[in-house]
Amino acid sequence: MAIWQAILLGLVQGFTAFLPVSSSGHLSLMEHILGTPESGSLLTMMFHLGALAAVIAVFWKDLWMLVRQPRHKLMYMMLIATVPLLVSILLLGGVFASAYQQSNVQGLVLAIGFLITGLALFAAGQFFDNGEKKLKQFCWKESGIIGLSQILAVIPGISRFGATLSAAMASGLERPFALRFALLLSAPSLLISVLCEGFMLIGSEAAPTVDFWGAIMGLLAAMLAGYAAIRLLLKILARGKLQYFAYYLGGLTVLLLLDQFVFRLFF
Repeated sequence: MAIWQAILLGLVQGFTAFLPVSSSGHLSLMEHILGTPESGSLLTMMFHLGALAAVIAVFWKDLWMLVRQPRHKLMYMMLIATVPLLVSILLLGGVFASAYQQSNVQGLVLAIGFLITGLALFAAGQFFDNGEKKLKQFCWKESGIIGLSQILAVIPGISRFGATLSAAMASGLERPFALRFALLLSAPSLLISVLCEGFMLIGSEAAPTVDFWGAIMGLLAAMLAGYAAIRLLLKILARGKLQYFAYYLGGLTVLLLLDQFVFRLFF
């Protein structure tokens, strides 16, 4: 894989990691468009490291507070929401990833995932945008529901961030707090992904798809794009425009279905 391709994929991964549109789905889509091999564990790990650096850069005060006050209520809520994610990655992640890679209808799978995400976002923005709960009213049941929603993200095209944000709003959380909580949950999610990919690298004999500099440039691209995406998302959702992402995913679903069954350009 050329360095410019690693940079482009890093930009896509980083930018979509913090938008409710499925970063893994967009990364797979871009790999098909570019005709590049799958990113592999090394490059994917670097992308996730870059995205993790971005969320730390934006929310370092919140994260540092949690480190200094590990018994803070927010820490407990994050731990509860992270457990289902950890279990799903360890038990289901590899199964779904392998099935997707071997499928000859990947475009259809992505289209279904994007459609589900879009419908969830539309419902959250249309029917659950009047929540009033903040951290003080936040309980373990709601955190558990948000955590369980992340299990859906093992299906390609379903956004983990979109699922957590929609579930948080449907649970009655105030939109700004729901957004903050969903973004903070990205930190343990990305860290778990980095660790899993690191272990896969240790036991893998496959040749990396990119050289050292390509991996570094991919990391930097993901970090910068991720930082920009978080700032953009905070501005967009401050105005309550969650449906914009639903419309985008709806249009993308139509294009993927047309390509899968009619044009056959990428899938």
